[in-house]
Amino acid sequence: MKKHKHIYSIDYYAYQSNLKKYHPTFKLLFTISILFLCLWTNHIATSIYISATMMSINILKNQVSFWDYFQLLKIPCLFIILACIAIAAEIGYDNGKIAVSITKESIYKSITVMLRTFGAVNTLYFLTLSTPIAEIIRVLKKTPIPNILTELMFMIYRYIFILTEVQLHFKHAAQSRLGYIDFKTSCYTFGNSMANLLIVSFQKANKYYDAMLSRCYNRELLFLYEKRIFHDQFKPDEFYGLHDNPALPAGSIGCRMGTLFAGTTEVNIDILGKSGHAAFPQDANDTVVAAASLIMQVQTIISRSIDPIQSGVITLGKIEAGTIRNVIAGQARIEGTIRGLTQNMILTIDQRLKEICLGIEKSFGVEVKLDLNQGGYWPVENNPQLTKNFISYMKSQPTVNFITTEPKMTGEDFGFLLAKFPGTMFWLGVGDPDSQLHTATLNPDEKSIQRGVDAIKGFLINRMRQ
Repeated sequence: MKKHKHIYSIDYYAYQSNLKKYHPTFKLLFTISILFLCLWTNHIATSIYISATMMSINILKNQVSFWDYFQLLKIPCLFIILACIAIAAEIGYDNGKIAVSITKESIYKSITVMLRTFGAVNTLYFLTLSTPIAEIIRVLKKTPIPNILTELMFMIYRYIFILTEVQLHFKHAAQSRLGYIDFKTSCYTFGNSMANLLIVSFQKANKYYDAMLSRCYNRELLFLYEKRIFHDQFKPDEFYGLHDNPALPAGSIGCRMGTLFAGTTEVNIDILGKSGHAAFPQDANDTVVAAASLIMQVQTIISRSIDPIQSGVITLGKIEAGTIRNVIAGQARIEGTIRGLTQNMILTIDQRLKEICLGIEKSFGVEVKLDLNQGGYWPVENNPQLTKNFISYMKSQPTVNFITTEPKMTGEDFGFLLAKFPGTMFWLGVGDPDSQLHTATLNPDEKSIQRGVDAIKGFLINRMRQ
């Protein structure tokens, strides 16, 4: 099972790695040291040892399955092998004719270069699979390397994801139209796809540059943990945030000890089979049937794999498959969301979903690509001491209507900040119980604004005096 579209899985594994807790500077220096050792030594045994060691670390510590790691190595290994063939085959002239010769020395040199390069690739994968790219950039920005180079590195790295996703959409569209039915058609389709990809790349570049300008881009990229953002003298002592709640009376304050909001993970599942005519199902591989079975099996994750006392949700809210009624769908896409009140709960659901997708692959003979993207939507777990102080103050104020609330399965990226800094999140009631959040009918009571401002202002003044 190709869990995260291969290249998309790099950041996922970096955030899930058992080695993420180690400082990125240490991991970068370790990587440079191993790279130097790998490229400087000219011993086959040393190269093999480094390759085997780094592969073991990547698979065991960075929690990458052997199959996924093999997929990550395919492209670099292809270039390594082609380069080594060119080294082994010495081309020259003999009596005016081109002669190709292979000697023991050239074969030995080729094998040595191949193993050294393979060790270097595994070493670089150690860094990228254990350290998020933003942390690598942060370390590099502290070095004499010009900012323009590190920012270009980051932009290129991110843009690879964008182009890969666009190419994947092109491929799926071509497959649904039998664009790869034979070699000649495949070559024609590939050529058109590459031409269109070039055009789309320029369009995407313009759109993303406009997006950067709309976010006050001033020829310098800012990262979350840069010196000027949440770091050094700008590092906040505490974070407080609120979210409106139409179910609570206007101006009321709602909060609780522990988890307020769930963490969330985006789920994208692509199922690839074989398209065909509806009259000849034996010659096709129906992805609609596979998708239906997957959806039904996913419903058992919460009911049979999760402690009933705990809370978790997985909703598959969108499915796309097929183009017309009399053609068996060769591709299906399912999109959904995972919710959990703890990070362990989310990871448990993630793992069960991976196992079900693997089972669907084996049962139906299809290819299942699972992409899980949590981003910054971690569970909003309020700091115990700060939250106790917050609740105590709100309850003591006669002008504040405080309500102890239950945890909700809504997601909020404030959870990422609370995972890094102490803080508390709370509800501000807006008094529209007949509507839900993010609906067209939501009409908040404007009186809640002033009441909320007064309550928060009073708390912050009290907190600064403590």
